[in-house]
Amino acid sequence: MTVKAKCVRSMKQSETPHTLSVTVDSEGLVNSGRCSCVAGVGGHCNHVFALLYSIDHTLKLKQDSFPRSKTCTDKPAEWIKCRTDDIRSDPVKTLTLQLKL
Repeated sequence: MTVKAKCVRSMKQSETPHTLSVTVDSEGLVNSGRCSCVAGVGGHCNHVFALLYSIDHTLKLKQDSFPRSKTCTDKPAEWIKCRTDDIRSDPVKTLTLQLKL
């Protein structure tokens, strides 16, 4: 069985995704792996490992397709939200700074 996938680049999302393929025999042993990244020519890169992990995880959960897991960048930023309601924001022009020397 050959599984083909694409891996979106985390730092350069505007560039084309990496193309991956993994060949697994009927006993689950990996015959070959390949990735279009520099390290993936021999099939030994983190993208191939991530694909193998996803295959294993999906099979263990007995699912038909890969689950879409949300990453931290898919969620709204937590640091923007105020922790309490009594904090208010003021325009920068109204603030007064006093330096103590």
